[in-house]
Amino acid sequence: MKKLFFALLLIFGFIALPAGYTALHAGSPIGISSCNIAPNPFSPERGPVSIKYVCTSLDASGVKATVKIYNMAGKLVKTVVDGEIRPVITVNTETWDGRDDSGRMCLNGRYLLQIEIEDAVGKAQSLSCIGLVR
Repeated sequence: MKKLFFALLLIFGFIALPAGYTALHAGSPIGISSCNIAPNPFSPERGPVSIKYVCTSLDASGVKATVKIYNMAGKLVKTVVDGEIRPVITVNTETWDGRDDSGRMCLNGRYLLQIEIEDAVGKAQSLSCIGLVR
């Protein structure tokens, strides 16, 4: 069983494990895994929403990450992270307090979270929904 596990790990770069865990190894192609948004929906009055994600890349020195929030009409509301270097095979955590780039509180509703990462080889992105309830 161990040989099968390690063979799959070498071939695919990850294996889905019980209880929602994912085993990753350095050297996986660029990608975003294990994106977790909590609480969702969230109330800014009770605190910010936590955005946790894991980046994979063949470049062990890290990836350039951009995290943006859009309203459902596609208008950019907030740039949380803009081209900052984030480590790979590590849980990265960002927060959003429900405010736009001008500091105004956003309206109740659904928002799109875009996480985009880039290394020397390519790009990857992830889209998720966040609910805001004041």
